[in-house]
Amino acid sequence: MRAWKRRLQRAAAEMFALPPDALADVCRVTCTDGAELVVENVTAIRRVSDTRIEVDCGRFTLAVEGESFEVTYISGREMHVQGQVAAICYQRRGGAAL
Repeated sequence: MRAWKRRLQRAAAEMFALPPDALADVCRVTCTDGAELVVENVTAIRRVSDTRIEVDCGRFTLAVEGESFEVTYISGREMHVQGQVAAICYQRRGGAAL
């Protein structure tokens, strides 16, 4: 994303007292008690098994490891998963983990 567009989004978020990521096109991950996971702004689902989930989030891949994963909801850019989350890892393009 171009720098001027990011600056404009940050300024608009500040002007309207919104959280910094409200207008940005970023991946948002919410994990509740290690048992429910919601991933927003998903570009593509790469892998789903009962122990590992990988989703493309644009600039990186989100990898989730655990047990008994079950996808409970999928929409155009959002995914809900239930199961026991053990680890969440962000991997930049090229393989370096964040």
